[in-house]
Amino acid sequence: NLFSPSKAPADAALVDAYVDLITPIAEELGVELGEPRFTDDAYAEKLALVLYDLERHRRDVVVSFVFGCPPADVIEHLQSLGAWVWITVTQVDEALEAAAAGADAVIAQGSEAGGHRGAWVDDDRPQVPTLELTAAIRSALDDAGHTGRGDAGDPLPIVAAGGLMTGEHIAQALGAGATAASSARRSCSRPRRARARRGGARSRATVRRPSPARSRAVAPAGS
Repeated sequence: NLFSPSKAPADAALVDAYVDLITPIAEELGVELGEPRFTDDAYAEKLALVLYDLERHRRDVVVSFVFGCPPADVIEHLQSLGAWVWITVTQVDEALEAAAAGADAVIAQGSEAGGHRGAWVDDDRPQVPTLELTAAIRSALDDAGHTGRGDAGDPLPIVAAGGLMTGEHIAQALGAGATAASSARRSCSRPRRARARRGGARSRATVRRPSPARSRAVAPAGS
């Protein structure tokens, strides 16, 4: 799961305002604030390691990206080496951009997601709940004619993520248009045959779990 770098450093004025906000807290605790710095978290080096591993082994794996979308040529390169590329999105426009770049699936991460969310831009747009986001992305992708790499005409897969803790939640996500639902321990796909095809090879895994939603499972993206 690669963290896509920001396109530019944070707004200096916003950073200064935040420093002013937390300075009294730091002084009360007797600690000094660090110096802000911009880094891409060694993105290029990490991507190079992924490509190197794929070139050596050429196996079916999922390479996922969060906080942004890699260029189309990077996605195509990964796919040519056997990888399936999943992109985390938090807005409809991000999903459309990821699909246009060639993503094999989008991970629709709603506002209920814990920890940090994978938004591409740090802006003031309202955060969208998982089920609402999933339904909106499904509609937008279908209207735009984006399809997956499986059977001809299959819709581009959507993995719903964020706050899905029970079988009922997963069933609701699938009903909202998701192809799979990611929870803390597993990703569960629609109750129909899910195929990963490459050169005629097919793979399928089945898991039994409590009702109300019984579905098949696929490996999570590692996010």
